[in-house]
Amino acid sequence: MKSIPPDSYLKDYKKRRSAFLEELIASTPNLTVRAKEFRRWIDENSPHRDDDEA
Repeated sequence: MKSIPPDSYLKDYKKRRSAFLEELIASTPNLTVRAKEFRRWIDENSPHRDDDEA
């Protein structure tokens, strides 16, 4: 079983975050709604999230 180095998780997270943000900007003209959705996405997908909360 191969182990993935922790920094690759961060790189993957940054790519997914960037793709989500680009799509969000393109599809949501309202800045307030966009900010709320981005914060929600970060809360759900953060690599530093505390897994005990779930």
